Amino acid sequence: MTAGSGGIAAATIPNVCKMPGPPAPFVPTPLPNIGKSGDSPNNFSKSVVIGGKKVAIKGATFKSIGDAASKGTGGGVVSATTHGVTKFVGPGSMNVKIEGKNVQLLSDPMLNNCGPNGTPSNAATVVGIIQKTGLVTAVEAQKCVVCQKEHEALEETEVTKTNVGVLRTQFEAQIKALEARRAIEKAALRLEWLAKRDKEPPADMMKSKVSVRTMLGVVRCQCGKIYADQSGMTTVELCAAAAKSGMRHANGVTASYGSGKKAKAHARQAQSSAVALGLRRFTGSAAQVLSRWQKAEEHAEVSDQTRDSAASYPPGNCAAQRALLLMINDNALPAAMTEEWYHDQGQTTQSPVEYIDARGATRKLKTERFADRDTVPPCKTCSILVPMAICSQGKAACNHQT
Repeated sequence: MTAGSGGIAAATIPNVCKMPGPPAPFVPTPLPNIGKSGDSPNNFSKSVVIGGKKVAIKGATFKSIGDAASKGTGGGVVSATTHGVTKFVGPGSMNVKIEGKNVQLLSDPMLNNCGPNGTPSNAATVVGIIQKTGLVTAVEAQKCVVCQKEHEALEETEVTKTNVGVLRTQFEAQIKALEARRAIEKAALRLEWLAKRDKEPPADMMKSKVSVRTMLGVVRCQCGKIYADQSGMTTVELCAAAAKSGMRHANGVTASYGSGKKAKAHARQAQSSAVALGLRRFTGSAAQVLSRWQKAEEHAEVSDQTRDSAASYPPGNCAAQRALLLMINDNALPAAMTEEWYHDQGQTTQSPVEYIDARGATRKLKTERFADRDTVPPCKTCSILVPMAICSQGKAACNHQT
C-alpha cells in the first residue's frame, strides 16, 4: 500500500464513543471510523517510492475520520479522541523490506482512532485495507501545491459515476431537441431558397445535425451538491441538462452548438480566461498560476502537433477545471469527481491519455485512447492545473454561497 493508492481502513470492531446524553452525561455509542492512506501519512518510506508515492512500512500510520459529535463529551471511550491515527498491527511482509522494515500488506489488521501517542486504540479493522479498483483517481494524495499541507486524493466514486450518467442522458435530450429545432428552421430555409432561386440550397446549409465531442464533468462537494460542466465550450445545452439533473452550472451562458464559428470561438476564449482569473483569485498567487498556465500551454502545443502523444488540452478548456471553479465560487470543498467522454458518433478520444493504472498488483504508466462513455483520467493540462483547485485553504466544511 502507498500514500496514493486510496487505501481505506473502515473499523470493523466498533468505535464506541461518548455521545452526549441524556439520560446520562454521555451514552456509549458505536460510531464509524475510517482511516485513509492518503490522509497525513506518517513514518512511510523516505527514500523508496512506488509510482512516485511513499510506501507503508513497519510503524506507518495515517489519520482517521470519526464522528465529531462525541468530541465535546470525550470522544472514544478508550482513546478519548475522535480522529486518532490508524496504525498497522499486522507484521507485514516477512520477506519484502524497504529501508530495513517490513512492507505492510493490504491484509494486515489495523487499529483505528488511537490516542495521541498511538495508544490506546478505540477500534480496529480486522479485515485489513480495502483498496478500490476500476475507479479513476483525478489527483493522487500529495502535498498541496497551494498550502503545502498533505491533502487526500480526489477520486471518482460510484456516486459521481452515476451522476455523470444522469447528466449525459439529459445532455443527449438537449442535443436532440436542438437538432429538431434546426431541422424545422432548415426546412423553412429550403422553401425560401427554392422560391427565390428555383434550385436546391447547398448541402452544408441544410445540415441540422450538430457535431458534439466533449468531456462531461461532475464534481461532488463534501456535503453532496453536484457541479457540472463540459470541455471545449460550456453550452446552453449543458446548462439545461445540469439544471434538469439537479446540478449546479455556470450562469449567463449563451453559446450553443447551434451558434456560429465566431460566437463559439469567443465563448471558448472567454471561458478559458475565466478559469485563469478564478485560479488567481483562489490561490492568491498570480505568479504560480501564470507559471503553471504557461507550462500547460507548452504541453498543449505539443499535443496539438502530435495527436498520437499524450493529450494535453488548452488550459481553461477542460471540464474538470471548470466544474471545480464552479465549486470554488460557491465556497465548497471537493469530495469526488468524474469526467466522461461524449462523442456523437461513438468514437474514441482523438488523442490518447496518459495515466497510472493501479488496478493490478503494480502501478503501471499507460497511454491509451478512451471510448465513448468511458471515464477518462485527467489530461496533462489538468494534472498541472487541477491540484491548485482542490486546496481546502483551512476550511473543514463547505460554506455554500448559493
